[in-house]
Amino acid sequence: MGTLSIIIPTKNRKEFLRITVDNLLKQTRIPDEIIVVDDHSSDGTLDFLNSAYNGQVRGVTNKGHGPGAARNTGFQHSTGEYIKFFDSDDILSLNSLEVQLKDLEKSGQEMVYSPYVHARFSSGKWLQKDVIIQFYPIPKGKSLRDCMAYGFFSVIPGMTFRRSLIETIGPWREDIIAYEDWDYLWRIGQLVQNPRHTNECLMIYRIHDQQTTGNQRDDNYRDQNRLKCLSRILKDPNLPLKLRFLLKVELYSTKALLNKNNGIPPIYKMGRLFKRLRNKYQRLITGTNWEVYHGVKNKSIHDYSF
Repeated sequence: MGTLSIIIPTKNRKEFLRITVDNLLKQTRIPDEIIVVDDHSSDGTLDFLNSAYNGQVRGVTNKGHGPGAARNTGFQHSTGEYIKFFDSDDILSLNSLEVQLKDLEKSGQEMVYSPYVHARFSSGKWLQKDVIIQFYPIPKGKSLRDCMAYGFFSVIPGMTFRRSLIETIGPWREDIIAYEDWDYLWRIGQLVQNPRHTNECLMIYRIHDQQTTGNQRDDNYRDQNRLKCLSRILKDPNLPLKLRFLLKVELYSTKALLNKNNGIPPIYKMGRLFKRLRNKYQRLITGTNWEVYHGVKNKSIHDYSF
């Protein structure tokens, strides 16, 4: 089985990071290298890594600022044939790395993704906050970008890639903090329309009060980053007309939010209404807060081992 590098950007999350790294070192298939890229922390992150893990984890300093730059820095230091970009506050079911690597080696595909779930750790237990997301793959006949245009998003830490794919995709954007992962996923969709999927493992997206995007970043900041992403994508002359229209709906809706008005051209207002009605109908079908293309399942996280 090929070598695997885990790249983890972090900033001032020493206690969260401890749980994440411990989880990775307990995997049934231990990664060949774990590279933690410290984004200029003030909590002694690098000293902690050096003292706690006795060389099992390599800590490096971000060459730039922000998660995109940190992932680029980590990739430059990595040597693995397979790459996983992970976060410093999430964990995996203990079979995850083994399952995903075996799937990639058997299939010969460029990447694979798995389900994830929102959960909070409290009193020694994981408290599941919602259904499991992406238990089922993207519907047949739909591409990754088709689904993204309607609101689908797959968390990057739930994926594992061949190094060759990462080299082809190119570096992460370093000019934005929020939506840099959405932008990266869109670029993935250009090369991999229907990613490999396995639901034999699970990622826990930990809910807490220190997410980089969330209470520490106001809505205007996130909307500005979203606008940057959409504006660049819409410059692509080869973008199919349907995707262009749907993304323009999002562009004008975001501009309206930033300007605190309803200055959306009528055709895009109609498009926004259509998307809302369509997504509402799909949520009625699933009986959850998620649309069909999110592949949700009402299943307990305790069916997996953590």
